[in-house]
Amino acid sequence: MGVLSLSEDPKNILMWAHYADDHHGICIEFERSELNSLGRDDVTRPVKYLIGYPRVKALDFITKKAGSVTRKMLWSKSRDWAYEKEWRMLILDGNTSIPLPGKITSIIIGLRTPERNIGIIKQLIKGTEIKLKKAEMLKNEYGVKINKLI
Repeated sequence: MGVLSLSEDPKNILMWAHYADDHHGICIEFERSELNSLGRDDVTRPVKYLIGYPRVKALDFITKKAGSVTRKMLWSKSRDWAYEKEWRMLILDGNTSIPLPGKITSIIIGLRTPERNIGIIKQLIKGTEIKLKKAEMLKNEYGVKINKLI
């Protein structure tokens, strides 16, 4: 099984620090609609943040659809991770390439993304509808704001 992890909050500084190489990377925003995998609740849904492990009973293996116990486990996480506001898309076949789960609506450049990389991204999205945005530090407080770049 494959798992695509996404966050609903592009301004979370911990997400940038942990998953975007300490603000050197990028954030890709996707459109979620009923026409793509991101809009299908059987495939993509928010993670449930729990105090304890999800409860699985022996009867679940008999009465539930195939894979539902695995999905129950994969859509759950410790409450300590709630700041991530994570959504997960589960793909039945792991270790395979799949098409993008939805239309890319924008790319957000991190605070420390090298200019060379920004130039490459600009060339890649040239002539598309993809918006280019940049994360910038807030003044006088911890956090980032997202501004449209071009």
